[in-house]
Amino acid sequence: MLKLILKRSLHRISPRGAAWAADQGWAFRLAREARALRRRCDRAPDLGAVADEVLRSRWFGAIQKKTEILQLLIALRRSRPRRVCEIGAAQGGTLALFSQAAATDAALLSIDLNFAPARIRSHPHLVRPRQRATCLRADSHAPETVERVKRWLAGEPLDFLFIDGDHSLAGVSADHRLYAPLVRAGGLIAFHDIVPDFKTRHGIVTPADVGEVPEFWQDLKRRSVGTRELIEEPDQDGFGIGVVGWPEEPA
Repeated sequence: MLKLILKRSLHRISPRGAAWAADQGWAFRLAREARALRRRCDRAPDLGAVADEVLRSRWFGAIQKKTEILQLLIALRRSRPRRVCEIGAAQGGTLALFSQAAATDAALLSIDLNFAPARIRSHPHLVRPRQRATCLRADSHAPETVERVKRWLAGEPLDFLFIDGDHSLAGVSADHRLYAPLVRAGGLIAFHDIVPDFKTRHGIVTPADVGEVPEFWQDLKRRSVGTRELIEEPDQDGFGIGVVGWPEEPA
């Protein structure tokens, strides 16, 4: 009742004040839910259970197939990356997943053109206590964004780069061109949505929309050796994760 009275009072005084209060309330709720999800992930017995927690999250889900993302997490757990960057954040689920596979003192950077202020404040609560997460609302293709990432790295290289942003051929190519050189020798780069969707394959429109990522991935496969595909079903509607080491070895 007190909260309702306060909200009505704020609205009478100033509509802007009411909007600010609503935004603050949403940010507080998201942060609380993020901490709760992180605690559940911390208690999970294995990475499979972690994936289950995130994929069924109402607040911080991930548009991933469990079998595919789990294979990637297992590979990351072996190398324990200390510097992680994802391009394309969506609801934040992948950030939570990568946190659980990364080193306990890892630094994680999440870049998204459409980051809402409440999520910029809440997403850092998705990572483990000794880790550090930074959320950057920016165009990954802008030169100033690349410079900000370099400053964030402070002279150190990335261990893992996950590209799941602009799905146009120009967009995914630019993300690869601009950020792959920031990855250390022996590090990993992964791309989401490498499988053609049903619209591309069969002319059937579905919610899946992988854009031109499959075209980019096929070209990268032709040019490089040591690529790996994490695909649940070859004839599935989109999804799929492609992994390549850096630097890429010519085919």
